Amino acid sequence: MSLQPETFKSLVKVAAERVIASAPELTSLDQAIGDGDHGFNMKRGFEAVLGKLDAISEQPFDEALKTIGKTLVMTVGGASGPLYGSFFLAAGAGDAEECGRPTGPDRASQHSGRRGGRADRADAGHQGASVVSRAAQRRSHRPRRALELCSRAGGMREPGGRAMTDAVGIVIVSHSKDIAKGTADMVRQMVGSEVKVAFCGGNPDGGLGTSVSLIVDAINDAWSTKGVAILVDLGGAETNSEMAVEMLEPARRALVVVCNAPIVEGAVMAATEAAGGSSLAQVKAVAEELSAD
Repeated sequence: MSLQPETFKSLVKVAAERVIASAPELTSLDQAIGDGDHGFNMKRGFEAVLGKLDAISEQPFDEALKTIGKTLVMTVGGASGPLYGSFFLAAGAGDAEECGRPTGPDRASQHSGRRGGRADRADAGHQGASVVSRAAQRRSHRPRRALELCSRAGGMREPGGRAMTDAVGIVIVSHSKDIAKGTADMVRQMVGSEVKVAFCGGNPDGGLGTSVSLIVDAINDAWSTKGVAILVDLGGAETNSEMAVEMLEPARRALVVVCNAPIVEGAVMAATEAAGGSSLAQVKAVAEELSAD
């Protein structure tokens, strides 16, 4: 399929302006079931599309669709970016079956289902429901286990201790920047400098939410040749983390995992296991002990 640049530009402009004009209504609807940021998030994303529409419309049709998708993924924030952005990315790839799949909660379920069977949490994240992840719901506090791991890694240390070794990196993704930073600080104080720890939280406007672009940056900051383990709080953080992984180059994509574990305890256990030189698979398994039945 192909369209003349001006025709394509007009269609995208009408669609974007309709979404932007509907932002108050979308926000009002979201307030009844979530945190009330859907309209503002979508407005921000489509404003970004309009800002580069002249350049986008000059691209080949498939590349133009992909550019729109990437722009939405990187600017919308929350779970909506991957949901709507992945539709345009799939359309640009010419995947008719993928393009025919629904957007919204059903699309979130399908996307998460392909990457680890966490459809319910991705769906909850899209709906904005105040529901913790399954890992948090099934949380089993195991302080002894955490202390055992910390002891094995060398005990609690002040930041700036021994030189960092080649260990699995840790990324902490929360809807709150304060929670993400606090968790990262706690991990660094317990584990020291043996493990790279990066964090991100909040949407691009500084409110509650998560951002694919910030998660990609955090993955790069924590990068290790052994890979990176990501710890998340709510469903939207997991959805965006999975999308961030998909945005990486293939060589790195295969070395990043999203752990099904409570964010604070999971991060501590993952980091202490990593400090002992364990593999990415071992780090993930130890973190996920906290969510085992």
